[in-house]
Amino acid sequence: MAFLKKNNNPVTPSGNPVNNMGGNMMQQWNSYVDWLDSKGMKGSPELDKGDKGFQMMEEYRKINPSFTIKKDDIGTIQKQLQDYRNFSLDSIKQGKMKISYGGKEMSYNELTPAQQKDVDDNYMGKIAKTAVDKFPGQFTTSTKFSSEFISKVNSREVAGRVGFNPLSPTETADIVSKTAEVQGAVKAGPKFSLKKK
Repeated sequence: MAFLKKNNNPVTPSGNPVNNMGGNMMQQWNSYVDWLDSKGMKGSPELDKGDKGFQMMEEYRKINPSFTIKKDDIGTIQKQLQDYRNFSLDSIKQGKMKISYGGKEMSYNELTPAQQKDVDDNYMGKIAKTAVDKFPGQFTTSTKFSSEFISKVNSREVAGRVGFNPLSPTETADIVSKTAEVQGAVKAGPKFSLKKK
């Protein structure tokens, strides 16, 4: 994924809660996901069984003592992954990035309403379909942060949830109630990829 241009007008705080997870933690997360991938476990449903998600983190910590992500950090990582998805979708909708839909490179406004809904619902689908459950399972470990997003967070152009409406308690409860249904019944949608405009 590539962000096309640097925003010379950084997003400013709007009173929403701010995640303070910096680039170093995101880079550590990326390294952990790469390691899981090398084990064939990236995004694996096996990580949802029992305590397997946390067991794998501890196994990684044994061979990488500089890995500082703890159990208590997983909720923050999940929120930041959702911010990353929202930031990417926002960039698509603002025309800063094109998306490959059904093998054709298109701007968001060139998509039909049904295609736009499909992108809204399924882009970075595993992140879109999980709640902040503070567990490093299959959906959480399916995605890495892009270097562009890490750079924007570090430069404070994107500050956690700033610029995005945080979920209300009702929306959060709704997502939690639908998670099991989504996990078991999601049809494979189109694969999305972004193209420089």
